[in-house]
Amino acid sequence: MQLQMFMPARELIELPFYEPDREYVEIPEDEYIDADGESQWEGGGERQEDNDEFWDRKLDESYLHDFDNLVQDIQESGQVTMPVKLTVDEDPFPHLPDPTGHRSGLRVRQGHHRIASAVEVDPDMEVPVRHIVDDGTRWIGNAPRRNE
Repeated sequence: MQLQMFMPARELIELPFYEPDREYVEIPEDEYIDADGESQWEGGGERQEDNDEFWDRKLDESYLHDFDNLVQDIQESGQVTMPVKLTVDEDPFPHLPDPTGHRSGLRVRQGHHRIASAVEVDPDMEVPVRHIVDDGTRWIGNAPRRNE
């Protein structure tokens, strides 16, 4: 099987991603009045961000000084120059149907900011990808750099 060297940004953003990259967001406490007219508080704490919050955060970070405005860099050059790293995981259930379409084994490991920026500039932009077999025995860097 030939692995793709490029994928449209809109397809990459739909792939599952490396879960430790999720952050926690606070859940606000809500005040309500119970049946006895007493003030009660509910909620609070924190939860992991959902996919939309994750990608929104990655896009927001792409506009920051630390990334030298990655969105503008990609917009000006018209391309993402550094490949996005995808891990190729084995399908744990190859004999069962996959209604989600995400059991292809591809998972975004590095390049979240590039993907979010490319989708912002042009969702149909072809983004270079590099496939890595993650056997769990070696460290795969996850620190973004300019247009990376």
